[in-house]
Amino acid sequence: MVVGSQEDQWIAGEVYSLSEPSSALPMLDGYEGCGSADPPPHAFERHTVEVLMDDGQTIRAWAYLYCLDTGDKSRILSGDYLRGEFS
Repeated sequence: MVVGSQEDQWIAGEVYSLSEPSSALPMLDGYEGCGSADPPPHAFERHTVEVLMDDGQTIRAWAYLYCLDTGDKSRILSGDYLRGEFS
């Protein structure tokens, strides 16, 4: 899960291009449990974030950020879930 932060930190992830965002985003919102039919509180919210691509280009993309309490969760120090390094 990704948590919003005021700190300048990065996470590893994947970026996908949507051919029809207006139809795909409501479906993805429902999958993430934050669609219009999902009762609050929602664990995730969709936000635009800055993304640094492998070629060095920076773009804006949608991401689902976890918005509930993280006090009992471990932090992934590397920003890459596959590399581990949990706190």
